[in-house]
Amino acid sequence: MTVGQHDQPEARRSAAPIAGRVAFLAGALLLGAPQHAAVAYNCSSTPWQAISVVLSNNLTLATTSYAISTTVPALDGCDLTTNSTVTVVLPEDTDASTVSGGTLNGNAITTSFTHFGQTVSFKSPVAVANNTAVDIVLITVTNPSLPGGKTLTLGATGTQSGGPIGTTVSGTYTLVQPSPTPSRTPSLTGTPTLTATRTPTLTGTPTNTFPTATPTQSATLTPTPGLCTSAGGVNPCGRGGGPKNRDCYMEWAVTPVPVPDRGGFPKNKQVCYEGDPICDADANLGNNSCTFRAKLCINNHDPRLACTPAGLRTFEVKSPNPSHLRDSADSANLSALESQAGASSLGVTVVRKLTQVYVGTTNLQGDACAATMDLQVPLRVSATGKASRSTRRLSIIGIAGDGTKDKDGLSLQCRPSTCGDGIIQADHETCDDGNRNNFDGCDQGCHIELPTPTPSLTATSTYTATIAGPSATPTNTPLASSTPTVTATATVTATQGAASCGNGTVEAGEDCDDGGICVGGTNAGTTCTAEAQCAGNGICNGGLKIGVVCGGDVDCGSGGTCVRCKTFGGDGCAANCTAETIVPYPLVPGNVNNQQTTSTAFVAGEVLNLPLLLSGSQQLTIGKERNGQIPVVVKVSSIVLPAIRVGTLACACVRGIEARSCGGSLFDLGGTTLSEDCTFVDSCIADGKPPCVAIHGAGNTSSGAIGCTGLAGTDFSFIQDAGGTPEPPPPTPPAGSGQPVITLSSSGGPGSALMLNTLRIGNAQPPAPQNNPCVVTAGVKPEVYGADGRFCNADDPDTITARGSANTLPASTGTATARIDNHYYPTTMNTGTLGPLTRTGAPFNCANLTAPTPSASGAHIVGAFTSLNQPALGDIVVTNGLIAQ
Repeated sequence: MTVGQHDQPEARRSAAPIAGRVAFLAGALLLGAPQHAAVAYNCSSTPWQAISVVLSNNLTLATTSYAISTTVPALDGCDLTTNSTVTVVLPEDTDASTVSGGTLNGNAITTSFTHFGQTVSFKSPVAVANNTAVDIVLITVTNPSLPGGKTLTLGATGTQSGGPIGTTVSGTYTLVQPSPTPSRTPSLTGTPTLTATRTPTLTGTPTNTFPTATPTQSATLTPTPGLCTSAGGVNPCGRGGGPKNRDCYMEWAVTPVPVPDRGGFPKNKQVCYEGDPICDADANLGNNSCTFRAKLCINNHDPRLACTPAGLRTFEVKSPNPSHLRDSADSANLSALESQAGASSLGVTVVRKLTQVYVGTTNLQGDACAATMDLQVPLRVSATGKASRSTRRLSIIGIAGDGTKDKDGLSLQCRPSTCGDGIIQADHETCDDGNRNNFDGCDQGCHIELPTPTPSLTATSTYTATIAGPSATPTNTPLASSTPTVTATATVTATQGAASCGNGTVEAGEDCDDGGICVGGTNAGTTCTAEAQCAGNGICNGGLKIGVVCGGDVDCGSGGTCVRCKTFGGDGCAANCTAETIVPYPLVPGNVNNQQTTSTAFVAGEVLNLPLLLSGSQQLTIGKERNGQIPVVVKVSSIVLPAIRVGTLACACVRGIEARSCGGSLFDLGGTTLSEDCTFVDSCIADGKPPCVAIHGAGNTSSGAIGCTGLAGTDFSFIQDAGGTPEPPPPTPPAGSGQPVITLSSSGGPGSALMLNTLRIGNAQPPAPQNNPCVVTAGVKPEVYGADGRFCNADDPDTITARGSANTLPASTGTATARIDNHYYPTTMNTGTLGPLTRTGAPFNCANLTAPTPSASGAHIVGAFTSLNQPALGDIVVTNGLIAQ
């Protein structure tokens, strides 16, 4: 069977980046290959040197910046390269999904950047030699909810030697509960009082004045020190243009961090193209305005400055000019600046010329930052409606307790978006697909998204048969170019039973009927006994668009039916309303000398040919034959596959998972976009999608059907065009490369099966090579091995690294073929074909399946896929097969 293909970051699989998901093939497998025996150095999972962590805000649930400092191991081959993937796993329920950017040694992180759950990973923007300092800054992390001592773990793969830097635990940092905010009763001074929810009114004279009540210092909400205290390029704070001997009193912290000036400080200028999610914080693509985000940080012990702070006493905004506000944006920006410096956060006295608008106290807290504020810059719009760039210059003055003045400025420029015109503007775009849609590989700001496979489903298998077991192959997922287009030459019969199955009443020919689950529509996930009980859309069952959201049968093409109330198996009552039976599926153990007749996977590339030996078992849960088909599911809990050794350096683990999507569908309406995945994070309702529903049914990792009188579409090919050009640095798709095309064809005889499987593939490497890389018997135990030091046990942490992301691919008892066309051979500088690699399966015996002692003996499930430009591996094709004893 095949796993590891359909994975999305924000739409369908929001987990780790593609390069991370194929780390097993791209790193571990290659390290075990013979051709690397001559390499004179190897990182060997050596841990990082001491890791320290400083937060800009150490309050629980607060938004903070992480400054992580460490040093690359002092070992040849551990050097970071621009192909190295760095992974940070944050503690407990830290929300890494809010991370808006970061830097490594002062260089912006832009490649393969992903943040999910507690994990952030990215490609290193620069090469870093071994035994050299590494400073990482992550912006806008949301702290976990529990106070106390915390640690994070740091790891890296794809070093100079190809091996990983071992996952390493940091030093402890502490989170505290926020103190209750003192209530403040404003008193009127003849002018309106600014409240936290006030919307400034545009008038000739500003209306936003502050309470005259003198605050106590305890009312000041100042985050924990640290944001502006790092040395060199890792420091995200900008000077604002004042002299160095005064700049420590006030600095700007802009998100994302502006490019550095000649002195290495972030510039006091930020340019944003309207609607670019990297820098425009509002979600409206048509409001002709950019919303920038920044903080004020005061009393900074910034090692880059020749300045020692003495406490900030007074704050004044010079621009926008409080006496001459041009529009509501000026009014809102003035309010934001004065509020953060005064009543809302820092608590210092705010003045306008000689008038005090807020009476505060001198803030003596060192390295204090106010909360993030939104700053608005509207575009200029002509009478004809044409938008043009606009700049707002902010100017502030702070006076210290000793009378020292610090004058700072910040220039914010909003430009009309060029995204969607089909032309890549190299200075601020990395793609342009002619639209501003997200989740299609190129986002609303024209930045390449993490791969989101979006097959065009013109015809398909029913995915109505289940598999005998996972391919313990450490599989990978195609890159951004790997967006499968599914075609087929045959229509597969639906697995849904007779029309009456699912109505909640046991009728003739049925053993049970526990109703169905609404799918595809606005009340997806609710129980049902009739189509009319399910609101909105349904899902195509059978025909040319199986799994696609539909409004009616016409959306499903010939032979398809739009089903809203869908039945599932795995609970004792099969999808066709018959009693279920458990069928063991023990694997014939893999044998390197007899790969086609034992359970193995095979990875092939231009210079790599590597078999992997599989073993273990799982159970099929099947119904009775009705209308020539037997429905089948595989329960998550039934998969028992031991860890898989790869040479002496790596170990892999395969697990099942209950895959879930918005509405329980595979594809959105139209069949061109994979449905949003909610397996790990359920944001369906927030994203305007149907509720989250299990694709295969509750507790199932696979679902499908076995055709006892035959089944159509049981042969399939997975073919990809590599473009015929030299490959860029991995994992960038080669120029001219195309999407994989999955084609289903032919019809299998009695016992043929077609299935859809969702599995997780995790990988681990010990600190040093050893006979069994799946067990750490001495020395440092990487976290992924769990407390017992054995990988692939229940105590392994539930992280993407340890257990893998959820990946789904078809498999069958027919013939599976993988091939890459127009592969560029660097040794000969010619193009040609890589593959084909083919594996042929064998059908089930339906009489044996339904015997008093059921057996799957002799069944052989196969799969195949391709992947382009993998780190160290280049282009590869993979086939695999699971044979039942």
